[in-house]
Amino acid sequence: MQKIPSSSSSHLPAHADEPQQCQQPAVTEVILQGTKLCAAFAQTTAAVEGGKPDAIAPSFQTCDRLIQKSTSLPTLLLGPLAASPLKDNEDFTRLSGKVDRGLERLRRACHKLSDGRDSPPELVKAASGLLKSCVEALRQTLSLTVRILLYPSERI
Repeated sequence: MQKIPSSSSSHLPAHADEPQQCQQPAVTEVILQGTKLCAAFAQTTAAVEGGKPDAIAPSFQTCDRLIQKSTSLPTLLLGPLAASPLKDNEDFTRLSGKVDRGLERLRRACHKLSDGRDSPPELVKAASGLLKSCVEALRQTLSLTVRILLYPSERI
C-alpha cells in the first residue's frame, strides 16, 4: 500500500520517535477513508438534488457499501472526542467536520427522496436502505460518545 503524505507531517520533527511512526499509518488510513466518504457523500447528494435518476441508484449502493464497511466512520464522526494523535491532527479535525456535514446532507437527501410522492418505488427502497445505514452509523457514534463521556480512559 502506498503511503500518502499528510500536510501535517511537516510538523513532526525529523527525529520522530518510534511510537509516533507506528501511529501515523492509522491517522493516514482514517484520513484516506474519510476522503473517500466525503467524495461519495457529495456525489450522491448532488445526484439526488440534481434529479439524475440514472446516477442515484449506483451512488446509493456505493455510499451504503462505504458506510457499512468503513472502520473509520465512527472515529471521524466523533471528531474532537477521538483519541490522540487523531484529535491533534489538523487534517483529521477538518475532515471530521466535512464527513459529519456530508453524512447529514446525505441523510436529509435520502429522507426527502423516500418521502417523495413522485419518487419511483425502486429509488424509495434504495433511499430507505441507505437511510438505515446512515442512522446506524449515527447510532454507533452516539453509543461511542456516551461510552467516552462516561469512561474517558476508553477513547478510541
